[in-house]
Amino acid sequence: WTVIQNRFDGNEDFFRNWTDYIDGFGNVNDDHYLGNALISSLTEQSVIELQVELEDWDSVQAYAHYQKFYVDARNDYQLEVVSYHGTAGDSLEKHHAGQPFSTFDADHDILDDRNCAEA
Repeated sequence: WTVIQNRFDGNEDFFRNWTDYIDGFGNVNDDHYLGNALISSLTEQSVIELQVELEDWDSVQAYAHYQKFYVDARNDYQLEVVSYHGTAGDSLEKHHAGQPFSTFDADHDILDDRNCAEA
């Protein structure tokens, strides 16, 4: 597995601009985001699965698994995920699939009255 994002101890601020999310930030041994450019490159090469693993402060764990995961650099890093199974609930395929990536300074979502990156 390639860890594309880790948010463990809050050492890294994830409220970042478009360029930071394209390039990636943080330390791969700690809180980090791999970067949309690299994620897109990895997902263009072959069929990639996505596993999202979550753990809350009470050590309760859940996961979401998608059989296909793709990030399209040509369309503002649009997310494609299909075939969910897991215990975490399916927010990605139901609500985010087909949507381009947004940050506070690059609003690409479909909402007219607000920016989902600022929610």
